[in-house]
Amino acid sequence: MLSGTIVNNMGIFKKTVGRNRLTGMCHFKITNNVCYINNLFVDYKFRNNKIGSLLLRRVEDYLKFNTQALTVKVNVKNYSQDSTYDFYTKNGYKIKHEHEKLYVDDFGEYNIITLEKPVYNFSVYSKQF
Repeated sequence: MLSGTIVNNMGIFKKTVGRNRLTGMCHFKITNNVCYINNLFVDYKFRNNKIGSLLLRRVEDYLKFNTQALTVKVNVKNYSQDSTYDFYTKNGYKIKHEHEKLYVDDFGEYNIITLEKPVYNFSVYSKQF
């Protein structure tokens, strides 16, 4: 089941199976007509089943019909070592900016990359005609 909650320009969509077992979720925030993906998670047992793409598409669809947001942005670690980069590029996201600032975790140091995708907002375009 796919469910969602949006309050004060922040939202979360969840995908569950069976007895409400959480298989994935996407948390986002809308600020100044830009939607920022804060966290997208899919349980490792359910990966490669298009759940992440489904959640991402649900956020984009929500934006198209219910907000004035025109862009979706996400920050990822160094694309040469991170499957997250591949996931977003497969879903139509493009590099907007490569930051010089390093992200450091237990596994090493990474450059941060901002990816973005335009959202063709139907509520904006329908008012023009």
